[in-house]
Order: sequence, then C-alpha cells, then structure tokens
Amino acid sequence: MKVARPTNFPTRLEERYHAILKRRVRAAYLLLQKKLAGVLKRLKPGIDERAARKDSVASDIAEIIRVVNQVERAHAKAYGVGGDDLDAIASAVATYTTGQVARVIGIDVAAMPGVGPLLGEWTAANVDLITSIDSQFFDQIREQVKETVTSGRLTRDLAKSIRERYDVTASRAQFIARDQVAKLNA
Repeated sequence: MKVARPTNFPTRLEERYHAILKRRVRAAYLLLQKKLAGVLKRLKPGIDERAARKDSVASDIAEIIRVVNQVERAHAKAYGVGGDDLDAIASAVATYTTGQVARVIGIDVAAMPGVGPLLGEWTAANVDLITSIDSQFFDQIREQVKETVTSGRLTRDLAKSIRERYDVTASRAQFIARDQVAKLNA
C-alpha cells in the first residue's frame, strides 16, 4: 500500500493575495495622509487652542470628516473591489491544490462537478472581505477624528491614531490573506 505524502501550503499564493490587500490599504492610508495634511495644518492652531479651552470643535470635525469621505470615494473609484485579482488567485490556488491532491491520491478533483462554483463563491466572499477592509478602515478613521478632537487632544494625536488604525488594518489584511487561501486550499 502506497502511503500518501502530505500536501504543501500555497505560501506564494498567500503572499500574492496579501500583496494585493497591502497595496490597497497602503494606498488608502497614503491618500488619506496626503489629503488630511493640509486640512490639519490649517486647522491645527484652532483645534489645539480649543482643545486647551475645551471649546466646541464640531465644525473642525465636520471638515476633517468631509475630507475622509472624499478620500474614501476616490479610493473606491481607483481600486474598485479587486475581483479580477481574486479570480486569478482563486484559479491559481485551485490549480495548486488540485495538483497536490492528484500527486497524493491520484485523483483529478478539478474535473469533478461543483469545483467551478466553489471558486466563484470564494471570489464573491473575498470581494466582500476586501470591501469590508476599506469601509471599516474609513469608518474607524471617522470615529478616531470624532473621539480625538472632541476629547480635546491635539492634531498630532489624531495623526498618531490614524497611523495606528492603518497598522491594525494592515495586520487584518495579512490575516485575511492567510485565512482565505487556507480555506480555499482546504
């Protein structure tokens, strides 16, 4: 009796998927940083002075959030949802996995009915995940703007909290890439 060798994990495909997500998240962050720089520089004296006096900052918050909303729309227009990239990764993972299965047990699972629709379902679910990464990032930024400015913290605190949100989102992108490639591979 022949003993089946274990299959390998498609690490390079995970890295490719992660690179796609990382580019999107980084582009959103850099665009946000660029667009907010001028607004924060202009608002900084007022925000920082009002923070010291605990004055109303509603107009400052509204102006910053208006810029965040513009950046979110521009980012969505520039990057779409990435379906083509995901289709390519899904196809590559399927090819890799079916090759591994064929090597181990000698069955061509790619020819089995139902494999094609599974790839389509995976791609659709991942389009939703990518969209959620973007929307959650911008939602969290809007919350950080409100929280930072209303609590009387300085503009540098806002810049720092935006960077922290970016770092969290980048980590989430890496997790999603690993998790989803593993799920499709399985």
